[in-house]
Amino acid sequence: MADRIVPWKADALCLGGLALAVVGFFPQVVIDGGCFFVQDMMVQNVPFRHFLHEAFVAGRLPLWEPRINAGFPLFAEGQVGALYPPNWAGATLLSPARASTWSVLLHLWAASAGAFLYLRHGLHVGRAGALTAGVCFGLSGYLVVRVMSPSFVAATAGIPFLFLLVESGLQHRRPARLGAAGAVVALQLLAGHPQAASYGALAALGYGAIRAGQLQRVRVAIIGCAIAVPGMLIAAVQLLPTFELAQLSLRAGGIDYAQFVKMSLPPERLLLLLLPDLFGNSAHGSYWGSAEGFFIQLCPFVGVLCLLLAFIGAREGRSTTRFFFVLLALLGLSLSLGRYTGFFELLHRIPLLSQFRIPTRFLLWWAFAIAVLAGLGVDRLVGDPKPLRTPWRLPWAICVLSVIGATAFVWGDGSRETVELAAGAQDVLSHLHADLATGLWRALAVLAVAAVLFSGRFRRQAAAPALTVIAVLVVTWAELHSFAGDFNGVLPEDAYALQPATARAIHQDDRNRQAAAGTEASPEVPAWGRFRIASLISERNTPYDWHAGWALNTSSYRLYAETLRMYSAGLYGLANTTPGWSPLHLTSHWEFSQGYPAWLGLANARYVVTHRPLPAQIAEPVHTGQVSVSRLRQSLPRAWVVPEAIILPAKGARLRHMRSPSFDPRRQVVIDREPLQGPVSGAGFAAVRIVRYEAEHVAIDLPGGDGYLVLSDTYAPGWLARVDGVEREILLANHTFRAVPVLAADKRVEFDYRPGTVVAGAWISGAAMLLWLTLCRLARPGGGTLRQGAEQLHEKKSTILMPLAVQIGLVVALYGFATETELWVGAADRLQPVQILREAFP
Repeated sequence: MADRIVPWKADALCLGGLALAVVGFFPQVVIDGGCFFVQDMMVQNVPFRHFLHEAFVAGRLPLWEPRINAGFPLFAEGQVGALYPPNWAGATLLSPARASTWSVLLHLWAASAGAFLYLRHGLHVGRAGALTAGVCFGLSGYLVVRVMSPSFVAATAGIPFLFLLVESGLQHRRPARLGAAGAVVALQLLAGHPQAASYGALAALGYGAIRAGQLQRVRVAIIGCAIAVPGMLIAAVQLLPTFELAQLSLRAGGIDYAQFVKMSLPPERLLLLLLPDLFGNSAHGSYWGSAEGFFIQLCPFVGVLCLLLAFIGAREGRSTTRFFFVLLALLGLSLSLGRYTGFFELLHRIPLLSQFRIPTRFLLWWAFAIAVLAGLGVDRLVGDPKPLRTPWRLPWAICVLSVIGATAFVWGDGSRETVELAAGAQDVLSHLHADLATGLWRALAVLAVAAVLFSGRFRRQAAAPALTVIAVLVVTWAELHSFAGDFNGVLPEDAYALQPATARAIHQDDRNRQAAAGTEASPEVPAWGRFRIASLISERNTPYDWHAGWALNTSSYRLYAETLRMYSAGLYGLANTTPGWSPLHLTSHWEFSQGYPAWLGLANARYVVTHRPLPAQIAEPVHTGQVSVSRLRQSLPRAWVVPEAIILPAKGARLRHMRSPSFDPRRQVVIDREPLQGPVSGAGFAAVRIVRYEAEHVAIDLPGGDGYLVLSDTYAPGWLARVDGVEREILLANHTFRAVPVLAADKRVEFDYRPGTVVAGAWISGAAMLLWLTLCRLARPGGGTLRQGAEQLHEKKSTILMPLAVQIGLVVALYGFATETELWVGAADRLQPVQILREAFP
């Protein structure tokens, strides 16, 4: 018994070591108590987590969030992760900012641990190789620069576990384990990033098909897939609302081709595999390649040492799975080229894929495959004292020459006379040389270590295996940390928690107005239920920079809370009327926002946040400083009654009429259809009183008189209206809001949110879970496990994947060059920072 416990203790220590590796990567979080803030984290993810925590405290799900964009079905958006179990623990134990930050660390460790367990217990690789794979995947540059997207990191962390379950199920003839992979996919979907979950599931499906053939486990694979399907459907409660919301958003019918291929990896950026800072680094303010896309989306870096170890693993690894991972790596790298391949127009026609943008997310396959191959390479170095058969010196020399040549080329261009460049461009160049120098010496140092580890003289030493393990783990961690250790900046939690001066000024002004003139709502109605704000601040109309240089200067981010942009107003008890970064905001809201600033008052925006005060004739100053707040002189209340309606079913006609001088929102409302009870008409504008305003329930007392009650809240499926307890239809009002026809005898209108897709999805999820559990219980394991050496019987069949992978890579490159010649020929021009910056900073 003791002999069986010891290996598990050793594995547990390895998992603990991986946890220390992650913790050591982020001392600014673990020791200093900082919270991540870069880009999506501060703009979207922490506010979403704030709304989630508030909903949990109130004992409900965040089905509807009235503080976002005149009301938004937040649960359906998905990235909030309301049903993802780890988020429940975060909501119980931590603040929103800390929960978002520690969720990232937890899932980076989970990605590392999953890779370790897959190699250790799936492929039966030694601990050294498994640890290398864990460090390489969980702390790869590809993942670490995506810390600002916790849902992506969480979904990615599940991929190694998919492969572990598939491998274990096939080896041991246990279809229930393959079925469990379906439940893992459901968890990935609940984490909130369908694209990462879909790519992971697709890779695992291909892996399972190939391994089932190699191991002659086709029957087990079929039964396992049958169990996995209901396992994946456990996520239906999330998928159905998200699908419904997508049909109402700009994603309806897929995205256009230009968006589909946006942020493809240009071929010259394959040099980033060796020099991740060749095009600069966003964190340091030296990134000069933004014309092709965001730095985080175009980063394929997994470490130079891991790349060379993967080459050894692909050639000499002891598992036949290496052929699949060579294929997966080259597929991921090839598909990340996107528009440079010449065949993405065909992929754009595939229904599921047409919903997914950013081709570089296929690098997910690349990062995981390289980590596995690197682990197999270390296993070969440590477990077999024989000299390497792989001719490693030629690729090593190519790497050295590429590193020196690429650095010299970019350095030389960046050192040219730049007097004519704008100040912003010169600032970028001033930081670039330091990043180039660091990248050059880092790459050369790692290549030198690799040359020693691979050399025959070193490998003949008795201590070579132990020294190899130490060197690989230390150098891999150090190399990755040298690149990305400072990429994810932190701020004190107070940057999120403390109410900014702009929010305080708005609340104080609102209290003063209530004391002086009363209000159109009962005292129990919160501020976000009575009025909205509109933050018109962006990087285009201010000196703030929220996309670069945060490792050197955090002042723009420290000021971000003051701007009350997008979702952040909700952190401080305010509602913002402008759409945010989510791609699933309703199309009607984007169209309505084209009428801003003229239509701000129509959207119940009372306060406007700008960089400079608004003119006195349209607004009264409330707060001045680096960020200004003004109160609009003309702003409609949250709800009111108008005497007449204009029926315009066509979207274009509605918007044209609303822009015309004849449109008076105090006299009429534009609706999409004739009311079922027939048109009504009243005497004039009438105020109403909001008696209750909650996330999913609004109650309004009517003044008496015929007309149309207009509520400037989002018109969306799931909302029901009752007039004095009797259900009445809701009409689309002013293109994006709600209207209910009312009569003089009507006293109260109540709105309730009852989304049918959530209810239907919950029933499907419940039934799927019961079916999945039943099938897992009934699935009987087959007899025996994989015999010792049985895989070698399939070595000959498996080797076909290696030339197939190489051929795919060559075909993609040649076909892409032939069909997109102009794009490929432009690579040399795209390696010239001075010219690129001259165009970016005219």
